[in-house]
Amino acid sequence: MSIVMLKTRDGEQPMQFRSHALRPARIVREELRHFTGTTFPENPLEGCALVLRRLEAFGMIADADADQWVDVLANNGDILHEVPVTIQGFEYLRRTLKFVREE
Repeated sequence: MSIVMLKTRDGEQPMQFRSHALRPARIVREELRHFTGTTFPENPLEGCALVLRRLEAFGMIADADADQWVDVLANNGDILHEVPVTIQGFEYLRRTLKFVREE
């Protein structure tokens, strides 16, 4: 797999090979909300990269100050990257990953 460059809150970064899951998050009425993470059991790195490449291809990556983003997680739960997404990108993730709000 070639290196995937991500547009993160901290600027463009190469996607870490430890990438294991995606977890959407957003701020609603000044409250941080996390949603259930999604893993890709057959190939976690490729699954994460595919979803993020689609967001990029469809123009769904937002500016760094967006109120919604997707965390790229390592298998131990560490946040490796925060990728800001547009509202359309967030809704795309909701439809494809079928996440629900974590309590």
